[in-house]
Amino acid sequence: MPWWDTEVRVAKFDLNTRAIVGEGVAVKRAQKQGSGDDGEAVQQPRWMPAFGDAGRHELYFTSDRTGFANLYSVDVQESGRKLELSEPRLVAEEILQEDMHQPAWVLSV
Repeated sequence: MPWWDTEVRVAKFDLNTRAIVGEGVAVKRAQKQGSGDDGEAVQQPRWMPAFGDAGRHELYFTSDRTGFANLYSVDVQESGRKLELSEPRLVAEEILQEDMHQPAWVLSV
């Protein structure tokens, strides 16, 4: 299940050759801080344009690496056929002691 252990990968796809020409791991599988068996749950990734730099993109996502789902981002820079990814960084000024997303599913009556 995605809330137990998740990894986020990004790839550059060439439409002409229909092949992946670059890929990288935005978030690697890792143990949550202070956790026993549960890994990090990364959810709801969303791309945002990085204004002013055509080869740079920003990927935002929530992660419960601290026990609460906080918002993080990763810079993805295109370098020819390679993708260079920054380390995930917290978007807020400090870790919030609450979840920053709703469940990815909804049950209706």
